[in-house]
Amino acid sequence: MRSPAQRGLAQRKMEKRKTTWEYGMKFETCMRRVFGDEASHIASSCLNEGDRGQWVSRLLKQLIRDAQDLDTTQKHRERISYLLEALQKTNWKGDDASWGLVFDLLALAGELLGYQGIKGHRTYIPMYWQELQTHLDIGNERGQGERLVQEFHSAAARRVQVIRYLKDQGLNDFEVAMALKTSEYEVKKLKKSI
Repeated sequence: MRSPAQRGLAQRKMEKRKTTWEYGMKFETCMRRVFGDEASHIASSCLNEGDRGQWVSRLLKQLIRDAQDLDTTQKHRERISYLLEALQKTNWKGDDASWGLVFDLLALAGELLGYQGIKGHRTYIPMYWQELQTHLDIGNERGQGERLVQEFHSAAARRVQVIRYLKDQGLNDFEVAMALKTSEYEVKKLKKSI
């Protein structure tokens, strides 16, 4: 027979236990962000340490692969990969994430947003753009696909004209990229169409 203190401890432990309701949908939404419908209806598996660990490991492997495609310096790519690999080595078992894990995630978020080192310098500025095909698929769902193609081609043509003008003014590819707030690679790609 348990004492009242032991029953109270057992009850507090039960109250502390997480339920699917508390963070199951956050887990599923996080995985669906990368894996789409393949991760549909996995909210309840967040309570199973083995299933949760497999999903997290799979997600981190995909993010490490994706980090290699970033248009940034090799050093920055390596730093992001290093932080992701460190997360992969983290123990994902147990009910509560450790503060170490929280700080690792925050460090990764800072690195992805361009902060490097410990001096508070924002060395990189991230740029995001939507692939043309994704943009067109969304437009086609709304019945505006043709108009979007025309707008895209006219916008791309204007960028080529601006690049041509800046090149005529004597700017090199790097200076043109800085003026247009884009990458040197994008400038070179657009130059090929001139």
